Amino acid sequence: MKKFKKLLSLILVLILCIIVSVGSAACDFSKMKAPDIGGATQTEETGEGGHGENHDHEGGEHGDSQTEIPAGTETIPDNVRFYQYLTEFSDKRVPRNVRIKSREMLAAYIEYADFYVVKDNVQLYLEYASNFNEEFTEAQKLSDARENLDFSQSISRADTTGNVGSYRIVTSGGDPLTLATETLDKEKENVLPQTTYALRMSEPNVRAADYDGFKFNARTKILPDIQSSEQLRWAIQNGYKPQCVANSPAEKILNKAKTVLRKIVSDDMDDITKLRAIYEWLAFNVQYDNYAAQQLSGGYIENANLYDSWYAEGVFNNGKAVCEGYAKSLIIMAGLEGIPAIFLTGNGHAWNRVLIDGNWYVVDATHADVQVSGKETFTYNQFMITDAEKTNRHYTADNYKDCAATAEFNIYETLKFNYQDEEYDLVIESAAELKTVLQYTKSLNPTIGANGCTVDVFVKSSDKTAMKLWKERLDISVLYDSMLEPSEDVNGNEYYTFYLK
Repeated sequence: MKKFKKLLSLILVLILCIIVSVGSAACDFSKMKAPDIGGATQTEETGEGGHGENHDHEGGEHGDSQTEIPAGTETIPDNVRFYQYLTEFSDKRVPRNVRIKSREMLAAYIEYADFYVVKDNVQLYLEYASNFNEEFTEAQKLSDARENLDFSQSISRADTTGNVGSYRIVTSGGDPLTLATETLDKEKENVLPQTTYALRMSEPNVRAADYDGFKFNARTKILPDIQSSEQLRWAIQNGYKPQCVANSPAEKILNKAKTVLRKIVSDDMDDITKLRAIYEWLAFNVQYDNYAAQQLSGGYIENANLYDSWYAEGVFNNGKAVCEGYAKSLIIMAGLEGIPAIFLTGNGHAWNRVLIDGNWYVVDATHADVQVSGKETFTYNQFMITDAEKTNRHYTADNYKDCAATAEFNIYETLKFNYQDEEYDLVIESAAELKTVLQYTKSLNPTIGANGCTVDVFVKSSDKTAMKLWKERLDISVLYDSMLEPSEDVNGNEYYTFYLK
């Protein structure tokens, strides 16, 4: 009996170890490298679709409840190494002297100098080592410095007489106040006109003009002296409440994002509905900057970090951006509403993952628009999808590999409309339902203008063959001018976009 008890105890211990091991594989922000905060480094595959997505051929471009984010946004643990040293690093004495007590602290200073674009000479005293070059190299490996701020260092041994371990570091980078001040395509000559979408979300109960009850205000960790929209986005993404410098680009973008959210989001919405409103707003109010993307893909653009299409400025100031501008703006807007979002890059493109109800989902607002007859046309097939589906569309993230988006969600099942006293969704399961959706779309636009309107629908893999027959048998030609070939997802389901003129 004693032997049996010992054996049982051993089995229980092994089971516990397995559970702990599995749990440790979950996404941990504190152990991950922060995403790039600089712009103009990603080249986007434009193709005929304008957004790296072309629906003129098959394949294209590639529980609904509220997520409560506790005060301080503990959902995203501290991911800024320099935060604990802010007082020491921000000392305004000239020359600035900083005593470094460990390799971890040196890595933190590298991040600090990178984030705040420190440009003055700083005397660093390594109290724990005398070989600065070696320590600096090792500290860089630990740091989360974001390379795209053009961070570089010039290290030279200072007067070490009687002061072994004293070195000077000079950092250089783009001034946060000069980022995103230029427009590459000033006349917007190479952007596509928008198509009116029939079934977009109805306007919510508009918040007051001075409303400031945004969830991100509950954050308890303050990151001060935020000047650029890049610093703003990075701080919001990593769970901080940014304290913007008065009248800075960061403050202007923050205020513009708040103004938009006051009009499109209400407090009675759940997180999925809020995110949908943000996704729709970006799709309908921002046009893809083909000119900027083509210029970058054709070669190097001098001082590319000055052009707004790679930043939130392109979205909120000009209504024109490339993928980075879309993705960064979504992080800011979602973060204000308490929805964690991260910045993904891969295959020359940028997009997002969002955290809702404990699950990560892919959202790509850039590819919410596809090209139809020379116009930007809306689709939901990039809203809350999986990484596998994004890879199926030829985009795989290079960063944040530990935050996998694997949960299934189908927005087409949740989009409801009433027509002739019956409720319908956008999942087509019969010829009658297809005809009803098109007739309803037409009824909303009895006199469709030159831009036309669209409706996109979802067809289960089991109904693909039947769908072809449904289209052939129905006399629906009067309802649409042209129809794209469907795109197919990783599970064999299809997405159809109907374009009405």
